[in-house]
Amino acid sequence: MEKKDFIWKKRQEWKITDEFFKREKELTKEPVPEINKDKKDLADIKTLISNWRKAWQDKDLEKYMNSYSKDFSSQGLSRVEWKTHKSNIIKQCKQIKVNISNLKIKLIAPDKAKAYFDQEYYDDKYNDKSKKTIKLIKKNGK
Repeated sequence: MEKKDFIWKKRQEWKITDEFFKREKELTKEPVPEINKDKKDLADIKTLISNWRKAWQDKDLEKYMNSYSKDFSSQGLSRVEWKTHKSNIIKQCKQIKVNISNLKIKLIAPDKAKAYFDQEYYDDKYNDKSKKTIKLIKKNGK
């Protein structure tokens, strides 16, 4: 399965704006992008992804949700509904583990980027391995 998250930069911070999934049979081979050399934005995006992963593993819902923009939606859920959904997972699981590897970041425009990585997710009731794409948009320098 492939998961795609969309993120944008607003007020100096990158935020996740959307997420969707493709089943394995629907996957198309997307070329691996070259890494852009804008070191500050690349570092900011790496930090966002690292903080997002750590907050989810730590089951810190507030920090986790701070990674997402106010306009975020996924699987037909608004940001508020997404938060409730993730809160329920946190309450039901003793442990959440997320491994990220092969992170590639492509700056598409001064205010747009994509991050690609392999993700392994484990909790008490569910686990998966997927390729994830996160779209980011920079707004107000974030």
